[in-house]
Amino acid sequence: VRLRLAVSGTGMTIGNYEYGRPFLLEAQRVAETLADRSWQGHVAAAMASCARPAGDLASAVSFGQQALEIANEVDDHPLQVVARFILACSESNAGNFRRSLEHLTILLRTDGGDSDATFGLDTRPYAFPSVVRYWMTSNYLQLGEFTAAMRLVEEWTQRNALHDDLLGTHALLLHISQGKLQNAIGNSEMAIAAFETAVAAYRDDCHGHFHTPSAWGLGLAYALAGRISHALVQFERAEAHAETIGSTAYMHTRLRHVASSLIEAGRYDEAARMATEAITLSRKGGIRPVEAGALALLGEIAKRQGHPNQEMERRVLDALTLAETLEMRPLAARCHLLLAWLYDKRNRPP
Repeated sequence: VRLRLAVSGTGMTIGNYEYGRPFLLEAQRVAETLADRSWQGHVAAAMASCARPAGDLASAVSFGQQALEIANEVDDHPLQVVARFILACSESNAGNFRRSLEHLTILLRTDGGDSDATFGLDTRPYAFPSVVRYWMTSNYLQLGEFTAAMRLVEEWTQRNALHDDLLGTHALLLHISQGKLQNAIGNSEMAIAAFETAVAAYRDDCHGHFHTPSAWGLGLAYALAGRISHALVQFERAEAHAETIGSTAYMHTRLRHVASSLIEAGRYDEAARMATEAITLSRKGGIRPVEAGALALLGEIAKRQGHPNQEMERRVLDALTLAETLEMRPLAARCHLLLAWLYDKRNRPP
């Protein structure tokens, strides 16, 4: 079981989550024959880690809960930390940002949040304090709680100098989070600077699962700054990297980011196709934040094309309903702006 978990962990390290799945299925079979229940918990945690980037959130949450239950049952603290962290990530992807923050806050207050913990299950040391803050920042930004995100990033910046960061992982995560924050508050040039620093710090051999947020985040920052050619080149490179390692992880997010850039480039038909595909994938996996964002993108495309029709209204209203349900206030605000434009053009009140 340990060896199969290690093989799966190597796939995670380079960002290819699909690679380890056959080994995990065999590890699961063997773990069930062992008297020590903690091995089943470790396998469940690894299964959750593979299911989440593939877009199967139902399985990710189910395996995560199973891992946490076993960890509590056998009093395995390292497994408790890993299981709670995976649950936090899965809940965030599903749009349950408050629930995710509850898990992350607990982790930050425990020794698992203050020192390096093992992630990927017996494969390598992981910059755990920074990855907890990375996910907390993302949740705050989705909720529109920018002050909390700024405060967290400032405190994190001060702490970062204290880490023994031989692989540059703490710095990488901090710069990605800084880039996301600057994008969210509309400071594209500072976002570009942060993401370019993150991409420079990135290493294929140990940061594979952070290639998407760093490379695609930089592409989006370029697009929002109006540097469309730079954005498209960045996305092409990122896609080539994904093909090189054989990964299809986070395809829904990749499609949404490219669609956003294509809108800025005026390539509306391509953008609409990618946004529609992102909606299909996100609905299949229960990834509601991506679904809401992609629906709003279709509304933005209709606005850019000057089509204030019922189809645009339906899509934006669907996006707004999801955004309000998930407390995604920045997205809800954008939806209200789109509806205001639509009703103004159609000379009708909301």
